[in-house]
Amino acid sequence: FFFVGGGGGGEESSNKQQQVKFPKRHKDYAALVHVNNYKFKHIAIQEIFGNDKPGSASINESSLEKYVEKGESKLIENFTRRHLLRTYPANSRQDSSNPDPMKSWCVGTQLAALNYQTGDYPMFLNQGKFRDNGHCGYVLKPPYLRDAKINDNPNTVKVTIRPMLGRMLNAPTIDDCDGSYGSSLGCSISLHGIEAYGKYHDPIIFNFKSVRDKEGNHVFSELGSQTKCEFTVNYPEMALIMFEIMSGDETVKSQNAIPLIHLLEGVRQIPLFTVHNDPTLASILCHITFESEGSSSSPRQFVELPKRDPFADPGFDAFQFS
Repeated sequence: FFFVGGGGGGEESSNKQQQVKFPKRHKDYAALVHVNNYKFKHIAIQEIFGNDKPGSASINESSLEKYVEKGESKLIENFTRRHLLRTYPANSRQDSSNPDPMKSWCVGTQLAALNYQTGDYPMFLNQGKFRDNGHCGYVLKPPYLRDAKINDNPNTVKVTIRPMLGRMLNAPTIDDCDGSYGSSLGCSISLHGIEAYGKYHDPIIFNFKSVRDKEGNHVFSELGSQTKCEFTVNYPEMALIMFEIMSGDETVKSQNAIPLIHLLEGVRQIPLFTVHNDPTLASILCHITFESEGSSSSPRQFVELPKRDPFADPGFDAFQFS
């Protein structure tokens, strides 16, 4: 409940101030107005579990890693099913670098705070994940992170991506005003996901080099024997695929991180963004296939997708070519 201070209203004929009455709020709404904050300690967690009202807590990345290393990730997951948990970068990051938010998301953490002034791959992942659901800033967690009764056995999908062509990769951007990327450009495709229940795994990265054709496009499939990348993905509802274009000195020029559930089979045009998430004219043409138990199977079958206009966000499945 709020305490509302009385204002200097007009006077009645009896020279008494008129009291302003506000309508009563619904009890569920009133309960959401304020969320108590607790220190994230083992004893405090047990106390919160006995409280019907939701609470919140904050821990840094180092503390989160210690809980996971001790095998207490279940404790965090149970906490986040009812309460809010926020993680933030450690104080030792004097250069404003960022921790991988996937480590927080895989145990159910709702709020993974990052240094937004730094354009690095953790920020790319954050931008890609929350580009979902109409950019509203909220993405529904998978069922097994919301309900302890849900079976946590992973769904496994094999993803094959073959980069074919890079278009407009030398186009000027806000971050590269002269537009001179040069002729030597590389493409990096990486998987960011979960190895086992609540266990983060390091990114799996495939690197490709390009050859310029006569029209100025960058052809990725003509150089060397490595023409495609294959990923075996556990928990596809939590995985992201990152596409990066790098110059000769391995500086990231453009990127796009896409939730795996929003990749569709076929020949796809992947739009690219700058390191600060501004749109560009650049894109990568890729051929994408899925396999699940020996058959073609989209990872979308494993998730609850909100109803939305597929053309509302060009970062996902707006472009398809036959």
